[in-house]
Amino acid sequence: MSTKFGSRLNRYLIERRLTRVRNSLERLKSELLVVNEQLVVFDDIEQDTRIDAVVLDAPLPKHEFDEASRSMKAMALSRDRIIAEIGHLEKKQDELFKQWSSQAKFD
Repeated sequence: MSTKFGSRLNRYLIERRLTRVRNSLERLKSELLVVNEQLVVFDDIEQDTRIDAVVLDAPLPKHEFDEASRSMKAMALSRDRIIAEIGHLEKKQDELFKQWSSQAKFD
């Protein structure tokens, strides 16, 4: 009887972890959509400031281009971090599903 209780408890704990991982994945995927949209805007700004810097050959447009480039790089790093975290959570989710399915065999 206690083995069955332990198995149910294990399964319940795995389901709770799966729920947390799923919620985190949903949040990160939404965040990734926003970051990707922002990257498009930052890319446009960077291209515009690059053209201004070349055409106008003045300090202010060059400074604006440098700022736009830094912002673009920071946003790209943020996107890469989110993608890596999604990959990590998807692996964790797969492991939890395996644990959950192996627990289901004993119920």
